[in-house]
Amino acid sequence: ALSSFGTAFRHSTYKTTPTFLRSNREPTLLAKANEDADIEDEFDFTPQFDGMMIYGIPSDPEGKVTTSLEEIRRKVGISETEEFIKEEQEEVFITNDGRKKRKFQNFPIISRTVPLEIRNDKNEGLSATVWELTKPSVLVENWMESLDSTDSSPLDPFGVVMWPGSIVASREMQRLDVANKTVLILGAGLGVEAQAAAALGASRVIATDVNPLSLDLLKLGAKESGWDSVIETRVFDVESDEPLPQADVVVAADVLYNKELAIEIGKRCYEVLSVDNDKVHRPTLIVTDSQRFHGTDFLTELNSKLEAASANGKEIQTRSLVSNVQWDERELEDVTTSGIMIDEDQTYDIKVRSISIQGTL
Repeated sequence: ALSSFGTAFRHSTYKTTPTFLRSNREPTLLAKANEDADIEDEFDFTPQFDGMMIYGIPSDPEGKVTTSLEEIRRKVGISETEEFIKEEQEEVFITNDGRKKRKFQNFPIISRTVPLEIRNDKNEGLSATVWELTKPSVLVENWMESLDSTDSSPLDPFGVVMWPGSIVASREMQRLDVANKTVLILGAGLGVEAQAAAALGASRVIATDVNPLSLDLLKLGAKESGWDSVIETRVFDVESDEPLPQADVVVAADVLYNKELAIEIGKRCYEVLSVDNDKVHRPTLIVTDSQRFHGTDFLTELNSKLEAASANGKEIQTRSLVSNVQWDERELEDVTTSGIMIDEDQTYDIKVRSISIQGTL
């Protein structure tokens, strides 16, 4: 089900040694996996490469394996040299590189500061500090196992790590100016874009996601960054019939990772662009896609609905601006993120596609 990861990440150039890992053990129940943050059980890990599933890191051309169990044991957990502190009655550890580790709702989490390379009206360089799951692979494994089950699937696990598209979305918000505006974020995940919007002067930020865990992590980061008075969270399913909350700017960053969702995002973007004429204005729209899973499905859906509306004589404000929407592309250099099935950090260059359509007053 996730074989498209391999195709997507071959558009990236990694600057650290790629590693591959698959576990031979039976899928672990999520509750059991959360009992301990460290790997101490007798896991039967067998590194292997199957030529298709890349697990969030690029393919070695020859499929070589370099990850060992000893390496994993060395890279997870907390080293003896890390400093221990108390914060709000939670055990918090400061890592050697200045990041925080703690438990949150029984999940081990770690902070990540994301440099955005943008500046506010005081010419201050901005960054966002968010909280990620230390081991996102636990959620992904549980989700993948559920795909073959008739039971209801757990909520998607992809909003518990930072994605590069959030950086590009943040830069676009600076370029298009979100000061004193209401910003709506679809699939907000950990909240990089939400913090950026608040730091850029947005009067209100509505961060939505279908996964309550992602929103809880987002709120934790917003509070620690001092933006909790501006950022509000809301559980929202883009596949529902519920209309979008009203906003001046709508952002959807790196949420096109399966076909069904990409089509729904296309419909929602049409909803943004085809506001009724009696409304005050049409919102600004920002969409980014760094993973290249189903951006074509999204664009096909959006353009087909715009063309159908035009053919039916439905008035769309500034129609010439929103017909035949196409991707722009830019390259981010030296982006550091965690993997999805490999929990260690990777540093790489990546090409990110984006669409930005200025709203109307």
